[in-house]
Amino acid sequence: LNSQQSNPIPYFQLIKAYVGGAPVDDLRSLANNRVNMDFETFKGLNPEEVKKLSPQNLIDLLGINLQALQHGVNETVVVIWVASHTESEVRRLGLTGGIPDNSSEPQPDDRPGNTTVNETTLCKAVNSSALNNFLNNVNMTQLCNFNIKEYACAKTDLLLSGISSDVLTDVFQCFIDLKPLKKSDETALTVFVRKLDRTKLNEALDKFNNKTLNPSIPLMTKITFVNALWEIV
Repeated sequence: LNSQQSNPIPYFQLIKAYVGGAPVDDLRSLANNRVNMDFETFKGLNPEEVKKLSPQNLIDLLGINLQALQHGVNETVVVIWVASHTESEVRRLGLTGGIPDNSSEPQPDDRPGNTTVNETTLCKAVNSSALNNFLNNVNMTQLCNFNIKEYACAKTDLLLSGISSDVLTDVFQCFIDLKPLKKSDETALTVFVRKLDRTKLNEALDKFNNKTLNPSIPLMTKITFVNALWEIV
């Protein structure tokens, strides 16, 4: 497989009917070549080899077909992979389950206003003064003028008083439409939602859930939301 790196995708199309028994080294080679393996081929792989792959390996291997994992959670190859990896690794793919992460580590406090996730580091170079002023008199037409880091670093008391569940739903909409979130935004989103009132957050998510079914939303944006909200909702 390594010898075909100059033209990996056409080569993969030729051999995909025969990769069912591929060892993990060959699967990693395919992942490194980003062959966009279709899910029908993926579910026919040897689960004992697939379970040795990292989350990033699977992201690279499936590429544009990664979202199919969410529809194939009951397939043996997916079930065994999930059962062989930690919850945090599983969440990277937008899935649930997995081996509980080290329970001896401090667990995040999800009370409103608590922000234990690297807020100091995150906000060191972020100026949220304009957003803080905006929160004193919210204009719904301007919610998308601010990025997720500015929301994360805004004053907690202003977020609690200035953002209703309806406003929050529209803020989330900003981050799937005009400013879709990337994996690198996960910490900022986590800090932001931990500052919010739990009741308002749940109400906003109830309204927001139907919108996330839109297939045009980037998968990594969906995964970022799932990872940030996992331990809160």
